[in-house]
Amino acid sequence: MSVRALVIILLLCAVSYGAFTWWVTAGGNPSQPTTVAAPAAPAAQVKNAGYEFIVITEPVKARPAATKPKLKLPPAIAADPTKHVIDATTVPAGERPVTVIPVIDQVTGETQIYTVAEPLPWIDTTQRGDAGLYLGIKRGEPVLRAQARQQLVQVKALKLGALASLDVPLHSRPGGSDLDAFVGLGAWVSW
Repeated sequence: MSVRALVIILLLCAVSYGAFTWWVTAGGNPSQPTTVAAPAAPAAQVKNAGYEFIVITEPVKARPAATKPKLKLPPAIAADPTKHVIDATTVPAGERPVTVIPVIDQVTGETQIYTVAEPLPWIDTTQRGDAGLYLGIKRGEPVLRAQARQQLVQVKALKLGALASLDVPLHSRPGGSDLDAFVGLGAWVSW
């Protein structure tokens, strides 16, 4: 077996392992499982504001109990007849934090959920990364590229991090090097 074939097999195994790990850990974010709903933390705007008690003069509108299993609520909540779903919303994935605000009308008992995209924080140290395997052309020859990028810090929309790539030519070049690698630090923006 040639060195080139061994490198290609190792790259495919590494990318397959990374993709499998990402899939198993809820899309790359193990702190946010996708199989069961979890209680949300209060938004910073209301975290220390305390609570007030209101009396609802009309019955509160709620979604039918049959909707609870569809929302992936914890089994104890889904089975409890005293727990009711007032409403639900899906916030599209994105880079900005989104605040979800359920509001109840004290007179009618109706609820409405509002969402607001918050500004990007000045400094965000959330670790994000991506890896990929690409097939392309380099210097007129077919090349297999393995690439990984890790975000280390974000300042508003500017992301700072590390990048590594390895290019493996699929055909030998006479007198040339077979492998081409790059490792570095840089900045980028997403759109």
